[in-house]
Amino acid sequence: MRHALQQAVTTYPRTVVDLAGVPFCDCTGLSVLIAANRRAKERGAVLHLRSVPCAVAWLLRLTHSHHAFIIE
Repeated sequence: MRHALQQAVTTYPRTVVDLAGVPFCDCTGLSVLIAANRRAKERGAVLHLRSVPCAVAWLLRLTHSHHAFIIE
């Protein structure tokens, strides 16, 4: 996932990650999203998170990283 997201945000001006089928996200998954978001911003691109489930939204709020993302 890390490689695919890094490639997407490097290639496209807008990348949307649909998290509808993700029941759980740990610190490894969160670090992948944060790294991809950082890379997108460095390149002038944007990373959107779509259909964020409650468990993932909770993790984003708990780590104070929800402000870093565009959540649809």
